[in-house]
Amino acid sequence: MTRKMEPPVLQPMLSLAVAARLAYKAAMNREASESVLNTVARMIAARITVFASAEGHSYANPARIMPDEVVEGRFHDGGTTLDFKDGRPSLTNLCMKRVDLDRAIAEVRALYNNRV
Repeated sequence: MTRKMEPPVLQPMLSLAVAARLAYKAAMNREASESVLNTVARMIAARITVFASAEGHSYANPARIMPDEVVEGRFHDGGTTLDFKDGRPSLTNLCMKRVDLDRAIAEVRALYNNRV
């Protein structure tokens, strides 16, 4: 029996900023600065599907952030916002599926262990 995948709106979501903080702590066993968390958020978003929700809607009805948006944008506030230089509106309420957290931790751990 195969399990039907639920749409993102029905799956438990986790803030990308929280995921970045948890992944860095698991990988490096210490807290990270805001700029490091921005980098970790980018690392996660480059490897795992992330979403943005409309301001004031928590994580309800999230829209997928496309890979080109991750490349063209700049993360701020520890991974809470994705800004663009070309005038596009910032993406806020960044989140990912809760079930992807273990994978995000593994990806960040692998990347940081290769840098040490």
